[in-house]
Amino acid sequence: MHYRDGRIYGWVAQRGVPHEAYPGKNLMIESLGAIDTTAFLRARFQLDDGSTVKVGAFTMNAPHNRDGAECETASCQFDDTRTVAGIVTVGMNSGGMWFSGTVAPWLSE
Repeated sequence: MHYRDGRIYGWVAQRGVPHEAYPGKNLMIESLGAIDTTAFLRARFQLDDGSTVKVGAFTMNAPHNRDGAECETASCQFDDTRTVAGIVTVGMNSGGMWFSGTVAPWLSE
């Protein structure tokens, strides 16, 4: 993740890079097939130029369900969203799935 002047951006998952939560398993974004982002991008955010973009909440310290880490149930994952760190949009390009957005104003340095 990168941060500059209130903007956050980076990769959700890069093509050809194994998922860190599954060491040695080589689980990569290419093996997930078509990714539907509609459930994530369900709010609209107005940009400075008046146009709108579909966005979702960027969270910190929130584990995935059944990833062998902290949360093993959907209720565990979604009942405690930890920290909403920003509002972002996501998309796919040749490098993988990217995110870009704004930092939540309530975050401290």
